[in-house]
Amino acid sequence: MKKYGCAALLMLLSALLWGCVAARDPVLDSLPTYEQGVLHTHGSFQDYTDYGEYTYSGITAQTLDHNPYLRKVNVEDVAELAAYLENFEQWVELAGTCDDCRLARAYGFSSNLLMQGDYFYLINNAKSPEGIWQYSNYTIYYFSVEKQTLYYFHNNI
Repeated sequence: MKKYGCAALLMLLSALLWGCVAARDPVLDSLPTYEQGVLHTHGSFQDYTDYGEYTYSGITAQTLDHNPYLRKVNVEDVAELAAYLENFEQWVELAGTCDDCRLARAYGFSSNLLMQGDYFYLINNAKSPEGIWQYSNYTIYYFSVEKQTLYYFHNNI
């Protein structure tokens, strides 16, 4: 009987630990392995902001043209991304007034870096993607070909 009890306990523990495995990021997984990466988070649960930078080398526009997630930035995209970043930077500013303000100190992006010919992926999970809630839950991946850097922005209020 002990033998079955131990086996059941081991199976239960394995199932619990399997649930603790970090979720994979399909966009990051769609790119070659990054050389360096850092992700900063401010807040918790459903009220948090993430900012990440992942550096690469040797990624060309041709490589990104075949990526299933990223698409080339055009003129209209620059304006849309700038609006999201304006919202994001307001949350970064708030993160600078907390006890643990690593995100605000690490934030190294500027709307001036938005360029046609770079690549991005925008996910808007807002209940109403227009109007007052437009910026309540979004994720942006922005790849600067010149800087060989993938910038990650996530905000969920």
